[in-house]
Amino acid sequence: LDNQLDIAIVEGDINNEYITSTPIIPDMMILACSNKHPITYKKIITPEDLAHQSFILRERGSGTRAMLEQYLISNKVPYHITWESRSWESIKQAVINNQGITLISARLIEEELRNQKLKTIRINNHTWNRFFSLCHHKNKVWNENIEIFKQEVEKQSYCPIIELLKNKRI
Repeated sequence: LDNQLDIAIVEGDINNEYITSTPIIPDMMILACSNKHPITYKKIITPEDLAHQSFILRERGSGTRAMLEQYLISNKVPYHITWESRSWESIKQAVINNQGITLISARLIEEELRNQKLKTIRINNHTWNRFFSLCHHKNKVWNENIEIFKQEVEKQSYCPIIELLKNKRI
């Protein structure tokens, strides 16, 4: 708003009449747990299977946390937050060490899914899809450098792990 940034990539919604927001990078959020977690023995689970599970989540105010809490509350699922962190790396390590379940971007745990340190938890008939958006002031003069940046972001937005998850191959 103060013209300090030309352009930004933002997760979540921007609700400001002066900011133009264009979805550009698809993302898939997944529930993940350790490969040793008892819930992994079920192929597909129901919301009720999440009742009283220990969750490791981002801090209050995080869009990811809000997404999961909204789902649990709307499905009347009692839940317990074991701990919270601002660090995705800390959250990943805690989940790998079987301290709880988390909702996380598939992009952040691609390696851990491939080497089976983490497993996905599929909830019957539910997915969490979102986009990262390219944002700029509505009066921003679009120049060649910004266009080049936008094109590079578009080139890099494909994520093989998301395609594998969508096709239920992992």
